[in-house]
Amino acid sequence: MDIKKLYNSGITFEEFILQDGGSYKDKIMEIYNNIQIDDNLLKKINSIDKEINVLVFAEIWCPDCVINLPALKKSVISISL
Repeated sequence: MDIKKLYNSGITFEEFILQDGGSYKDKIMEIYNNIQIDDNLLKKINSIDKEINVLVFAEIWCPDCVINLPALKKSVISISL
């Protein structure tokens, strides 16, 4: 299995949620919009001084994904601000 090839063939968070036209997309966005990143956590994340790539295997209907993907995306957005 070529992990780099899998990573390069992946889709973005936005593309992922657009694959669902129903309640999963709405729930994911509701969770995303309500997440607030703690300043201490943000400082710890920002102290990492190397590039990190995350390869996520997910299905839109998976309860863990519905909760964790918005948190991951919010963390990435918060870091890049």
